[in-house]
Amino acid sequence: MVIAVYDEIQARRENIVRWISAYFEKKKKPVEISQFKEVTELTEIFRKNSFSAVFIGINSMRCVDLAWVIRDRDKKCPLVIISRVGDYSLEGYRLEAADYLVEPLDEQKIHQTLDRLIKHE
Repeated sequence: MVIAVYDEIQARRENIVRWISAYFEKKKKPVEISQFKEVTELTEIFRKNSFSAVFIGINSMRCVDLAWVIRDRDKKCPLVIISRVGDYSLEGYRLEAADYLVEPLDEQKIHQTLDRLIKHE
């Protein structure tokens, strides 16, 4: 799998990457994870590359806009929305997000999401 992780909050982004890495190590499956902290970074890379899934930390409408750019470019790419609150859940529904995770996050939540993504791969 090739996974993109976008989050402006470095600590959350690093935790998500660590938990995804641990999941694939445990499953003995290869994974390539790219981290992004800037909207423009992911937007540019997404134009040139495709991803098996994108984890997006949403803290503002700017992040929602990023999710829409991704959805517009790839109708099938699973989006995993991560937020501190459920305020963006309606947008997650409209985006046809594969999952919507509300903090606090932990390794188990990420692993459950990955189990579902792999089943539909």
